[in-house]
Amino acid sequence: MPNPSNCLRYWDLADHIRIDDAIALWCGVEPAQLASLNFETQSMSAKRAALVTALRTEHLEYEDLPVLPGRGHQPSA
Repeated sequence: MPNPSNCLRYWDLADHIRIDDAIALWCGVEPAQLASLNFETQSMSAKRAALVTALRTEHLEYEDLPVLPGRGHQPSA
C-alpha cells in the first residue's frame, strides 16, 4: 500500500493552490487529512495569518480562482 506522505511531493507540480491546502502543506499534512481533522492549531492559525498578510501586502502573487466541484477536479472535456 502506498504511503500517503509520498503524495505530498506532487503538490510541487500544482500551478495554483487554495489557502487551506497551503496551510496544510506548510504543516506537513496532506490537505485531505487536515480537512478530516476538523480543528486548527495555534501554529496553523499563525501560518494562515502570515500567508494572508503576505497576499494582501502583495509579497506573494495570487489569483482569485473559482471553487470547483469535487475539491478542484475539473470535469472531463
